[in-house]
Amino acid sequence: MRTLSTYLQVLQSLVMNNNAATSITTRHIEITVNDGLADSSVTGFNVEIQPAPVLPTQNDDVLLGTDAADTIDALAGNDSVDGLAGDDVLIGGDGNDTLIGGLGDDILTGGLETDSYQLGLGDDTVIYHYNQDGADDIIEDLTGEQLDAGMSDGIETYKIFNVPNNPNIVWQIQAGTTEYKPNLVLTLGENNPNLGLKLSDEWGDSLPVGWQGIVIEDFFTRNPADSTNGVPVITAASAQDVFVFYSDDGVTEINRLTGQEIYDTYFAPQNQAPVLAGTPATLTNGTEDTVYTVYAGDLLQGFSDVDVLSVINLQATNGILTDNQDGTYTFTPNANFNGSVNVSYQVTDNQGGIVDASNSIVFNAVNDAPIAKDDDVSSNNPITIDVLANDTDLEGDVLQVIEADIVQGSGIVSFDGTSVTYDPAGYNFNSTVLIEYTIQDMNGLTSTASISVHGAYIPPNSAPEPLMPVENQRFVTGVNNSYTLAPDTFTDLDGDDLTYSAALADGSSLPSWLVFDAATQTFSGMPSNHDSGLYTIEVMASDGQLSASQTFEINAYIENRPPMVSELLQAQKTKEREAFSYQLPVNAFIDLDSDVLTYTATLSDGSGLPSWLTFDATTQTFSGIPTDNDAGELSILVRARDNDYAAEQVFKLTIDNVNFAPTGSPTASLVDAQENGIYQLQADQLLEGFSDADGDTLVVVNLSADHATVQNNSNGTFTLTLQDNYNGLLQLSYQIIDGQGGIISVQQSLSVVAPIKVVGTTGGDLLQGGTNNDTYVVNHYRDLIVDDGGIDTVESELSYQLRESVENLTLLGASNLSGIGNAADNILRGNEGKNRLLSGGGFDTLYGGAGGDTLNGGAGADVMYGGAGNDTFTVENADDVVVEFDNEGFDTVNSFISYTLTANVERLILEGSDNLNGFGNVLDNTLNGNNANNYLVGGAGNDTLQGKGGADTLEGGIGNDLYYVDNVGDVVTELLGEGYDKVSSLVSYSLTANVEQLFLTGIAGLTATGNALNNVIYGNDGNNQLLGGAGNDSLNGGSGSDVLAGEVGDDTLVGGLGNDTYLFSMGAGRDTINNTDAVNGNDNVLFDAGISADQLWLRQSGNDLDVSIIGTADSIKMQNWYSDTAKRVDSFELADGKVLLATEVQTLVEAMAAFAPPPLGQTSLNTEQQNALNAVIAANW
Repeated sequence: MRTLSTYLQVLQSLVMNNNAATSITTRHIEITVNDGLADSSVTGFNVEIQPAPVLPTQNDDVLLGTDAADTIDALAGNDSVDGLAGDDVLIGGDGNDTLIGGLGDDILTGGLETDSYQLGLGDDTVIYHYNQDGADDIIEDLTGEQLDAGMSDGIETYKIFNVPNNPNIVWQIQAGTTEYKPNLVLTLGENNPNLGLKLSDEWGDSLPVGWQGIVIEDFFTRNPADSTNGVPVITAASAQDVFVFYSDDGVTEINRLTGQEIYDTYFAPQNQAPVLAGTPATLTNGTEDTVYTVYAGDLLQGFSDVDVLSVINLQATNGILTDNQDGTYTFTPNANFNGSVNVSYQVTDNQGGIVDASNSIVFNAVNDAPIAKDDDVSSNNPITIDVLANDTDLEGDVLQVIEADIVQGSGIVSFDGTSVTYDPAGYNFNSTVLIEYTIQDMNGLTSTASISVHGAYIPPNSAPEPLMPVENQRFVTGVNNSYTLAPDTFTDLDGDDLTYSAALADGSSLPSWLVFDAATQTFSGMPSNHDSGLYTIEVMASDGQLSASQTFEINAYIENRPPMVSELLQAQKTKEREAFSYQLPVNAFIDLDSDVLTYTATLSDGSGLPSWLTFDATTQTFSGIPTDNDAGELSILVRARDNDYAAEQVFKLTIDNVNFAPTGSPTASLVDAQENGIYQLQADQLLEGFSDADGDTLVVVNLSADHATVQNNSNGTFTLTLQDNYNGLLQLSYQIIDGQGGIISVQQSLSVVAPIKVVGTTGGDLLQGGTNNDTYVVNHYRDLIVDDGGIDTVESELSYQLRESVENLTLLGASNLSGIGNAADNILRGNEGKNRLLSGGGFDTLYGGAGGDTLNGGAGADVMYGGAGNDTFTVENADDVVVEFDNEGFDTVNSFISYTLTANVERLILEGSDNLNGFGNVLDNTLNGNNANNYLVGGAGNDTLQGKGGADTLEGGIGNDLYYVDNVGDVVTELLGEGYDKVSSLVSYSLTANVEQLFLTGIAGLTATGNALNNVIYGNDGNNQLLGGAGNDSLNGGSGSDVLAGEVGDDTLVGGLGNDTYLFSMGAGRDTINNTDAVNGNDNVLFDAGISADQLWLRQSGNDLDVSIIGTADSIKMQNWYSDTAKRVDSFELADGKVLLATEVQTLVEAMAAFAPPPLGQTSLNTEQQNALNAVIAANW
């Protein structure tokens, strides 16, 4: 069964389904009643459904009223408001609104911006605020109205607010101006309704309107007197009507408007001035000497006007008023003023309405501190000063002195309530004492001033005194001269200012040419030649009472003018052995005084002329013949002198060389050579008997022999290898040159003698020689040689020592034999084996031959030939000569003296205990010092230098050199660009400049420090400290527990075995750590002071861990942190003791992965990073 509630639910559904409707709708409802059998009855009714009300918002709304009297405020937004029927009040608010009055007497207010009013039937009122509400449209549309005959649409009232109040100005509401105004749009229908118009201001006062209607088709005139109920009426015949509006007199035409266009309305408005409708504000009190702020809002309180009011012409007494241009005024009261300040002003509505107004401000008094003023008195006796006599207090308080002290000078001071007493406590008081005193008023405020007490004692005046004597002066005639007295010429014990004057000593005035400036104490003048002579001047200094004086002399003399160079001397040229003569030009020197000049000549350095060159001062002529050795250039100085002065000039004399060839013949007696032997020849022997007239150094060149090959040893010796089995005359051919183009060819000979061999048996024999050059063949250790003279030779298949009378030894065979010389000048020759050759004290020649030989020339000046093989030489004499030819093995010199390796010798070992020097050659040398302090210089080549025990200086030179350092006093010197060098050190060591590598040796715990280069530094087996210094360094700790610090630069650090520590500091660059520790030791990274936990940024980079200092370019890369746990350090430690374990690293890495690292220059985390990371950092460090 359907009940009443069922029908109500249907009705409710219909209403709810109509919520979206914007107009009134009608629904028909039918009700069918059934009795349950077969009969039924149907009835129905209509339901009128109103649209659901829409509440206004700040947005763009569409609002509908009802048929009742509605009040709708649309608020902000571009709204559409339709009042429908009823007497409605429609308010558009802010925005471009459309207000539709509908039926009824409606009041429409558009508000700010541009609005549109659509007026319906009824007496509607439009309220418009002039110059505020925008250019509104007022639309009266009568085309669709169906009115009864004679029915009027009503009287439309337009209230114009804020009308300018100036009756002499016709106000026009017109489109296109800068003023806001309504546009009146009248659309008249064909039924010709009557339209009543009424314009008024906001107080309801009518604004006069007049018009005359002119119909285009059917012309007729309407008088302004025509009206309906006293209101002018416009009657239109069609929509094409044109209306002309007039002013109040109905005659003067103002403007015209067209029926369906914009209409202009003209009227003379009347404005109402502001009125005081309430109680004016009571302004708050001010304080004496305090700036006060006046608010315009307070001054406008109580005034009423529909217009916006403002304050103008504001004035105040007893101070200065400043308009702040923001609705406030700053009032600065006069100093120390208290009481009432009268404020007068005017209130304006900015439409011509102005009223006078006034108010007042009371300034409360405050207590002012007293004013103490300085006193100045003079007395030589105790004096009491009434200090309060000139002190004041604005409030008239009783003042008293509460303190007085001497701040400058001495004496005794006391005070009572009104005065201060000063006692100088001494006689002849003539200084100034400064006393500071303090007064106080009745409210405890104080002020301080000073008393200057001047001693009245005047000491007797002291006369000025001369202090520094005035020196005599020389003034030259014809030139400006000046002389200023020294500042301390006079002094005055009283410190008085002195006044200076000058006169001649006899009291007469200074000569006319001499002027004395008393202000600067300067004498100046230009004496003429006629003024020359001696003048005695008295200069006086006066203090105003007493004076002092000094005298001095001015010698005005005619100055001698020096000689002058008139014609420059030209360079001269001659040659050796050629007569030279040169006379100076007549005008070489001149003298303006025509003085007689005296001439001298020397070399330009002041030394005398060479012996071959003479100078005749009378004729001014140079002459002479240069000798053979005088070639060169002379710088000759010629000086011309009068009695006082000289002039000089220099010229060049070039003496060309005339070379003379060497002359002479060979005079040396050359000893005989032995058949099948090697002959040593000295260059000096070949030069004997020759000379050079020029003194040039002579040199032997192109030496050859007819039965021998010649080897130039490049050390002043030649080696002749004789032709096999030849004996007889050996012819030598050579040339002698002087280096200047002079040359002479020479022939010389010597004899090659066949040896007389004395050969014994295979047993021990007595070998008897004669007086010739004998050769003894020794084949048994018991062979005995008896010799009677000559240059004899022993040929031995055994190790052998020469007897006294035998000079030479030749070892035979290939056995490793020893050959020992005697005190004579020996020639010792080795065989094919490894020989040991030792000569005595003579000038010996040793030939090692093939094999690795040991050669020792003994005490004499020896020549040693190593030959093929790795030979060893012992040098004991500075004149010893070691000869090695190219590709003859790796050779060593053991030297007991400072030594320079000769060509083709590789190694030098210094012996003994003296401080010796060793120098290499162009090869890759090894230089070893002794236990003293050595100086080793490698030279060119890749050299190895080892100073050994002493404090040595090692200088590798060019090449990649190796230095062995075993003493803290060792010094390694390398220059820029001299190779890639290495130091191997047994002691702690710091690399010197230009050395790249440092290797520690041994097992001691040492320190190795790099330099500014890119260094490679290795530790030893001990616990080392490796410091890279500047540069991109590579540090390897080795097997100990090491400390590695790359320092400045992008460094690579390898700790190696042991518990290693890696140091890292601010500014250290981008370091890479390769931590290799197979036994998983206790390795750590230690950050220097100044680095905090929140400055370290951790992130994964591939298999590496990057730890960087934020905001900087400094970072550590831990290689293979994520791929090999043995590559990890065990902890990171800060200087303040905080530790981050390796197991905690990943927590920070993951937390920081959410952010980008701070950019360069940002050395702290930003707020977001701090909020997210600070707790994580604190929990893990």
